[in-house]
Amino acid sequence: MGDKERGYTVCRNGKLKKGIEVKGDAHSVSIPINCPAGSKPAALMHTHPSGSLQLSPRDIKTMHEKGLPVCVKVGNKIKCYRPGVTKK
Repeated sequence: MGDKERGYTVCRNGKLKKGIEVKGDAHSVSIPINCPAGSKPAALMHTHPSGSLQLSPRDIKTMHEKGLPVCVKVGNKIKCYRPGVTKK
């Protein structure tokens, strides 16, 4: 997995498609919301090098600001959180 967070936008146009992957640092990654023409952002996916599947306060803030689900991937495990369901 590496010691830096990685992330990308998940885009939807009938089916899900991975956007451009970006690298951050050990504690965060800034994911550009870039989807191909004709598709819309469906979620933000990122890793947690710490091994935790829980959202950080910054993750929660981003989820509510962008209005998109945020998913965390650690190894082969993924946990997704939805705005309006996960508390601020």
